[in-house]
Amino acid sequence: MRHTTVSQLYKSTSKIQNRLMQNLECLNFTVYGRVQGVGFRYFTLQIAQNMGLLGHVSNSENGTVIGTVAGKNSNLQKFFEEIRKGPPLSRVDKVLTEPGKLVGLRPFNIKQNF
Repeated sequence: MRHTTVSQLYKSTSKIQNRLMQNLECLNFTVYGRVQGVGFRYFTLQIAQNMGLLGHVSNSENGTVIGTVAGKNSNLQKFFEEIRKGPPLSRVDKVLTEPGKLVGLRPFNIKQNF
């Protein structure tokens, strides 16, 4: 019987996490339009959770919705296709993205405002 030390287990887990993270892309996003007070964050949450994405979304002080999302590139493309549509009462004028950091991301959630 082979025994595994805690140190060996930690190294193995770290290698697996690093491989998984290499396959992920991370983007910060800002959504402009009528996107506050219309259920946009909950709409975004549902899409992201259904796709198994990491990250968060929140309202900003300037009336936009901001967030960070991470996942496989193909899932991110689908995610942004859906949020460009928005929920029924919203109006999405534009969505801007920029590269984000994978550090500290958790399953997708809604962050408190501002």
